[in-house]
Amino acid sequence: LIGLATFMRPSMLARALVAMESLTIPKGVFPLLLIVDNDPEGSARAIVDAARPFLPIPVQYVIEPRRGIPFARNRVLTEALELGADYVAFFDDDEIPAPAWIDTLYRGLKQHNADVIGGPVRRTLNQGANRWVDAADRIRLSKDDRKLLYNCVGSTNNCLFSMRLVRDLGLFFDEKFEHC
Repeated sequence: LIGLATFMRPSMLARALVAMESLTIPKGVFPLLLIVDNDPEGSARAIVDAARPFLPIPVQYVIEPRRGIPFARNRVLTEALELGADYVAFFDDDEIPAPAWIDTLYRGLKQHNADVIGGPVRRTLNQGANRWVDAADRIRLSKDDRKLLYNCVGSTNNCLFSMRLVRDLGLFFDEKFEHC
């Protein structure tokens, strides 16, 4: 299952969904795109409905009325549990997945017999964006071997993980951080 959280950013969501048209799917994997609209009014529904015929995988759209990223993420996990999903991948409406995104994450997870795997998020900043964002990304590079230190950060905006972590360990997002 691919979980995409969105909140009142229609042009960003549309761009992300257009990019998903080129998504390559690993053989033997049958994903579902679950879009969780964090707007109780359902502002993303029209964009999702317009994109649905062009996407290479089935799409399910749900509204999570409690506002905040942990609520949207937990809704993805709850839906994944109900659907019996084996894996969940997360990305957000302000990201553009590369065509090989899910295939690369899945192959890496299987190759390393891992429960969780993540990758870097390459930002494309709008003109005039604050330079501190770029500086913050550079800090995440180690000085000696130039490897990304994202492995030390529990980021969910480009990761794939086994639902075993949710089913067996009861891991969910801490809803105290609703404003993060």
